[in-house]
Amino acid sequence: MNRYIYNFFQFLVLFLLCTFAYHADALVLYTENTPGVVQKGDTVIVKVFVDTEGKEINALEGVVRVSGGVEIKSTNTGGSIFSLWPVYPSIQGKEISFTGGTPSSAFGNRLHVFSFAVTALKMGAVIFDTSEVSAFLADGNGTKITSSSKKQTSFPILAKTKETRDDLKNLGAEDDVSPQKFSVEYGRDPSLYNGKVFISFYTTDATSGVVGYDVTEEGNTTRVVGNTYVLQNQNLVGSIKVTAVDLAGNIRTEEITFGAGHSALYQSIRIAGLIILILISIFFGYRFYKKKE
Repeated sequence: MNRYIYNFFQFLVLFLLCTFAYHADALVLYTENTPGVVQKGDTVIVKVFVDTEGKEINALEGVVRVSGGVEIKSTNTGGSIFSLWPVYPSIQGKEISFTGGTPSSAFGNRLHVFSFAVTALKMGAVIFDTSEVSAFLADGNGTKITSSSKKQTSFPILAKTKETRDDLKNLGAEDDVSPQKFSVEYGRDPSLYNGKVFISFYTTDATSGVVGYDVTEEGNTTRVVGNTYVLQNQNLVGSIKVTAVDLAGNIRTEEITFGAGHSALYQSIRIAGLIILILISIFFGYRFYKKKE
């Protein structure tokens, strides 16, 4: 089973878990209190954790809501317990929606899910609401558990009295390591992308996180935020380069090369040849049978 099929089944399992699930008890999603004083103009990183309350889970979905005078700048899954992201942490105004999963299971009281950066725009209290979250137990039944209580954390934004702080910039400056090695696989599925051939890829960066992938096909480069890309040339010829880029600008490039055995023309000729061989076998088999009569 190639990696694409394996990843597809992982995605399918997560989808089914999120669609057909029983309900049980609870868990808690929470943000870590931002260290130090936050003043107007600062950019700080907030980390999101989950407490599974002793239960083993393999998928988590939810929304983090932010209120107060801040702007959400970016999200980062570096160091997360989850390696599968059917819904990558996505910013919509002052909300972050996500669905993450792991092919194994996870449990603990301080499991890192993802982090996000906010910039303080005006003084006042900033509140993070993490109560709207559900997880799915690794029990073979997809049992659904929900947040046990209204979970909110907050910190104040104070007047600017010293040099502006930028944790996001500092994080990138501290990262001099490229994203992890990864493989690029291709696949085709009637239910995806109108049956077109696409490539899939995924890697992690433990320090600053992967911010996107640059896919180069026939000399043209496209920035991709997710981990799939539909081929412009559906004939499966030549090679395609995929470059993972982290927040600090470090890169890791991998390549997939299509030979003659992948091209649509070759596959058509191969199928036609098999059909001809079958017909010839049937013809001579029939003649042999008639002679015996």
